[in-house]
Amino acid sequence: MRTSLVLLSLLWSCVAWAQEERSEVFDRIYVIQKMETVVRGHIEIAPMAGYVANDPYFHQLAVGGNLGFHITEEWGLGGTFYQYFTMRSSFFSQVQRDYAIYPSNVHNEWSAGGWLTWAPIRGKVALYPLAIMHTRFYVKAGAGVLRTSTGLHPDGEVGLGLQLLAMSFWSVVVELSDQMYIEKYNARDEFKNQFLVRAGFSFLIPVL
Repeated sequence: MRTSLVLLSLLWSCVAWAQEERSEVFDRIYVIQKMETVVRGHIEIAPMAGYVANDPYFHQLAVGGNLGFHITEEWGLGGTFYQYFTMRSSFFSQVQRDYAIYPSNVHNEWSAGGWLTWAPIRGKVALYPLAIMHTRFYVKAGAGVLRTSTGLHPDGEVGLGLQLLAMSFWSVVVELSDQMYIEKYNARDEFKNQFLVRAGFSFLIPVL
């Protein structure tokens, strides 16, 4: 009986030791998933609408879009065109009525240019129970021309964007950007910043 107890104790010790060793081995195993190819080698067509957020005298709605190509998952380039639709705000009329001051009737007409994007942050977000969506946070910079009611002006633009890829061929895009240019008024030239909010859909077409 005593011999059986000793054998059982030794057997139990061996099993416990084997489980501990096995646990330590598995604790040292790390699984790194391969990053999926989402936009690399795709042409992106993005119809979008935007709004100039910091113009007190006019409501300026921009309608147009982007056409781009993703060289890698991080880098892309392309061009853009927007047509502006403008309406005077109530503040414009209030300034005329209260102060007998007539603000310059200068507004946007259209803009066009080229841009470069860099997406340093990419990942996934789970919209339970609907879907798991790929996400891309990107920085955008470009240059072009802006046509206002006073003429053509060279402009530069920098901004941030968020892209949610709902499926392999389309996504939702939101952008915040700062458009910079020099406006020529009758009495002076003035450096201007226009803060734009844009949103829309994009369609991805694989070509490579």
